[in-house]
Amino acid sequence: ETLQNCVHLCINALSNSELIQSASIALKELTMENRMHMSKYLNDIFPIIKNVLENGHVQPNDRIRCVAIIGYILSAYPAKIVIDHLNILLAPEVNKLLAYLSETNGDQNAILRKQNICTTLSFISVLITAIGYCGDQSDGDENEQQQKATENPSEIPEVLCCVLRDLTPILHLVLKQYADDSEVTEKLCEILSRTVTTLRESINPILNTLLELLQNIGPNILHAQFLNFVRNVC
Repeated sequence: ETLQNCVHLCINALSNSELIQSASIALKELTMENRMHMSKYLNDIFPIIKNVLENGHVQPNDRIRCVAIIGYILSAYPAKIVIDHLNILLAPEVNKLLAYLSETNGDQNAILRKQNICTTLSFISVLITAIGYCGDQSDGDENEQQQKATENPSEIPEVLCCVLRDLTPILHLVLKQYADDSEVTEKLCEILSRTVTTLRESINPILNTLLELLQNIGPNILHAQFLNFVRNVC
């Protein structure tokens, strides 16, 4: 009952522009520490967070926290439910990314355009990491969690592989315009690095796809996220 009260308090506060920062921080921590228990609140939380994500006035960090919350909750669900919700979350982000890439007003809004692209790539990166999250501090010790994972193998790796395959053409479009831009390529490498970290030994089906993306990055590739990717692959 205490958890339920805290959850609903945070959910209600997400709609308040003055409280969203504190509410999203608190709800994210609650979700990470009580992942399995929080899964039952998906239908309560998802519509509210969907509205938050559609609100153009919400700060990027608040949006990122909100998408992480949904990702953590979805990580406890079967593949079909995860995919259904991912389609709802990712479709607007992909459309925005395509819109940014198709802008033709030259240098007039180049800085803002790049910022928007980086924010959208961060959105995707955080969502991948959160959905692949397996920790749950309130659900027993590590050995018990590993035993549960062995008895009930997760469908999440398959889901994330499908998501990355679908996103790859869009990411290639990003690289077509920003292959030499260190900020954008670092965000893109962050997606790849987090994917490898999340999937671990399940990465093989899409490893070549990720490597093809790396091959299209220009000379400004030697940043932290690229090195993380290489280290995780090796």
